[in-house]
Amino acid sequence: MAQMKNAAPAQKVTATTLAAAVVTLAFGFMPEGLSNVVQFKAEIIVVVTFIAGYYMPPAKRDAVE
Repeated sequence: MAQMKNAAPAQKVTATTLAAAVVTLAFGFMPEGLSNVVQFKAEIIVVVTFIAGYYMPPAKRDAVE
């Protein structure tokens, strides 16, 4: 099985985790009048996380042995 060259998490993993956390925190600060948006919170988090992972290039240290 392929293994990373170092034990640090991949840059894509770090970016997507951070994106999910930021979006989740942003929902906590939304006014209550936006209940239609909050209704789709999980879907929005998944889409933002996917986009962040898709566009984040791998770091040079993320090579696989």
